[in-house]
Formats: sequence, C-alpha cells, structure tokens
Amino acid sequence: MKAIASALKLYVANVGDCPKGGSADIFKALVARGYLNPPRDRIGASGEFVDRWGTPYKIICTDQREIVILCAGQAKDFGAPTSDYYWEQVPK
Repeated sequence: MKAIASALKLYVANVGDCPKGGSADIFKALVARGYLNPPRDRIGASGEFVDRWGTPYKIICTDQREIVILCAGQAKDFGAPTSDYYWEQVPK
C-alpha cells in the first residue's frame, strides 16, 4: 500500500490533481506515467493492482486530495479484522 500511496502523492504533486476514475483507472494512470512499476503477478485480470491474496486494492483519491487505499487482506473481505487501510491528505 505504501508504494501505491507514494506513487499517488508524486502524481498529485507533479500533475496537480488526482487521476480520474475508479481504482483500476487510477492504477493505470500511475503505471502509464511511470510512477508505479508493479510486478506482473500483482496485476489482476481487469488491470487493477491486487494484494498478495489476489484481491484488487480499492484506491480513492478525492477532490480534497485525500488518498485512501483499502486492502481486503487474507480474508478477502474489506470488513474483516485482517483488512487494512491507508489514509493521507496531500498538501496543496
């Protein structure tokens, strides 16, 4: 998750705004612009970044420059105790 967050913060700092779209769109924008270079086994069938258990991360970047990254964890359930999240507000 930290690699995604670091890439997203760099993107916002350089471009001035968050990539548009859903998780897969955000991930694709980070890869296309060279901010993120994930191993092939971490890219899901629909082109999204997946955790080590194969579940896609949920990546949210708001208009207020808030970054939220959710990982379902081993249980593959975003509400399970083993799920994890990252949150940060990117300064303007």
